[in-house]
Amino acid sequence: VLANANQPQALEQLLRVMPQPDARLAASMVAFSGALRSGDVRALLPDTSVRGLEKAGRKDLASRLKADLEGLAEDSGRPLGNGDWRLYTMPMLGGGPIEPIRLYVRKGSGDEGGGKGAGNQGNDHRFVVDLNLTRLGRLQLDGLVRRQDKLFDLIIRTDAPLDQDVRRDILGIFTNASELVGTKGTVSFQAGGRWMEF
Repeated sequence: VLANANQPQALEQLLRVMPQPDARLAASMVAFSGALRSGDVRALLPDTSVRGLEKAGRKDLASRLKADLEGLAEDSGRPLGNGDWRLYTMPMLGGGPIEPIRLYVRKGSGDEGGGKGAGNQGNDHRFVVDLNLTRLGRLQLDGLVRRQDKLFDLIIRTDAPLDQDVRRDILGIFTNASELVGTKGTVSFQAGGRWMEF
């Protein structure tokens, strides 16, 4: 609607906050989930975009978007299962229809292992990103981050094994990013439907 109504600035503002499968995916997911946690719907639906939709004669669409985002914000951080995991659902714009990304997050409790320094469980953060891609199908990114040790391990799960070239490219991106931010860790690949289910 914004593109057809010649509202490029309103469109750009809206696209800037929406997670997309590009180099900024992780950063945009962190920003989006942070806005959901705080309930700051204005950060997710900029005033410029609302005004652009209103100028295009689609005030109804602006209201629907706002209501959808408020619903996501109310539901964000909802505990799952025994309460260890929290769910954040957000939209992903991948060139076709907007698809949901589900981000599951679990912080280490610090209770296991007998106190400080014993395994650093209190310093652990685990996340699972669950999404469906047009060509690859279902994909899960299962990560463990241990800030104190500057550790980041990642498992990439798919139904079918990834091509060797794709795996090599992912390993290269992971290695370059690790060197850039000063972390250590590994990336591994699992195929055949061994999904984390929540």
